[in-house]
Amino acid sequence: MIKVVVFDMDDTLFLEQEYVLSGFYKIDQFLESKGIIGFYNKAIDLFNSGVRGNIFNEVLDYFSIPYSIEDINVLVEIYRNHTPNIRLLEEAEWAISQLIPQYKLGLITDGYLNAQKNKAEALRLAEYFHNLIFTDQFGREYWKPSEKPYIEMKKFFDVEHQELVYIGDNPSKDFITAKRLGWKTIHIVRENSEYCNLEFPNTHQADYKISSLYELPKLIEKL
Repeated sequence: MIKVVVFDMDDTLFLEQEYVLSGFYKIDQFLESKGIIGFYNKAIDLFNSGVRGNIFNEVLDYFSIPYSIEDINVLVEIYRNHTPNIRLLEEAEWAISQLIPQYKLGLITDGYLNAQKNKAEALRLAEYFHNLIFTDQFGREYWKPSEKPYIEMKKFFDVEHQELVYIGDNPSKDFITAKRLGWKTIHIVRENSEYCNLEFPNTHQADYKISSLYELPKLIEKL
């Protein structure tokens, strides 16, 4: 019987694209104050075309604006530390409301610590979740698929591994360790999601797949 329901955060409880756009907007405001116009729209175009990792450089190159590594680092810090304008998905809010009366709720999320804490605060997760684990609090080497966050979650709730279930969107890291430890795993596969068309070995696949968190409470009841 499942006692603890543990979620991933990005693209599971909210759409990460909302965070990206929120960060781009903050950078756009900063650059406008320096007389640089047009960052936001160009950054969105590049992001939608699949560019990742060096968007800030590419936008500045596009506008022929000279910059240094320090300039890029300033933009990165603005992005990572801004207060995001994001919200829980309606299906996530509904699922949480259905699960709270019967289960304990936890969160395991990767990403830079300040950024992830700011996201969780904007989503007001502390109001619903009994334990929030930001893997970066342990160090980069303990991001998923490290065992440490899963072990710490089990210890916090004092349950058996078989009494936990993990819901996430990224088979490259979300499920492999949870499965090996004995957790149940559920892959949320939304249309046009980041990983929906990628193939992964069986070791990385979740035990179950759903297309919406509206399906989650009834599935967990059967586990």
